[in-house]
Amino acid sequence: MRFIPFEPEHLLWVSDIHGNVSDEQRGWDLLKLGSVCKAKGPCLTLMDEQQAIACGGIAFLFPQTAEIWVRLSLKGRGPHAVMELKKQMYRWIEEHHLDRLQATAQARWKQDCDFLEWLGMEREGVMRKFGPNGLDQVMYAWVRP
Repeated sequence: MRFIPFEPEHLLWVSDIHGNVSDEQRGWDLLKLGSVCKAKGPCLTLMDEQQAIACGGIAFLFPQTAEIWVRLSLKGRGPHAVMELKKQMYRWIEEHHLDRLQATAQARWKQDCDFLEWLGMEREGVMRKFGPNGLDQVMYAWVRP
């Protein structure tokens, strides 16, 4: 497994783990979303052989504060891939001297919430009708002690 520089079209290569809901149904334009994410901070694509299995990055919100985003394929949920993603998250925290790194997950997707907790983030609360699809989101954050 190796990281390569992220390009917006990589989001199209990574089939979403929530395959029962299309990106169009969510109201997502992946190429536009990818371009916005790339402009807001560092982003990478995790490759396994010639297959993209995850994309992610951080978007700077304020000095020492950023939001992390990740799109995983089913293969990206494997133990080696998630360990690489976790290591990269902590590299970004140190490289950019972050005091807070936050993320949201749809409240209805428990496995996404569990993943954020496994990354070391703590649940902060539910944001009602938040995001492009108007569904409830749970806010998580890693905060430097």
